[in-house]
Amino acid sequence: MPQESKEILLKVLEIINYKEKKEEFINQFLTTVWQNTILDFLEALPNEQKQSLDSEVGQNPNPENQQKILMKYFPQEKIRIVFRERFREALEGLLASVNLTLSQKQQAALTAHLSSVSIQS
Repeated sequence: MPQESKEILLKVLEIINYKEKKEEFINQFLTTVWQNTILDFLEALPNEQKQSLDSEVGQNPNPENQQKILMKYFPQEKIRIVFRERFREALEGLLASVNLTLSQKQQAALTAHLSSVSIQS
């Protein structure tokens, strides 16, 4: 899940000619997506479980460990679906913010790239 998302995002950054530290941007982007995914799941739990999950996740900042923790409460497929939804939303936001600055060639390349990968849930 995150590796595939990382590759999609890296190609997007290459197409839009992102000049800064790509790896740093990607890590921060995916951390934000993961945090939003966790928040979605926290909201779905009763208070007691919510506190327990929040505590466990807070003590384990590594996303892989957090995913394992979430799997105690939710099926892996559900986690994958929610992560992909949050990734798609974040990617759409990123693209909307840069769209006006892109050339037609870049826009065509983005369209082709995003058509070739599956970011739907």
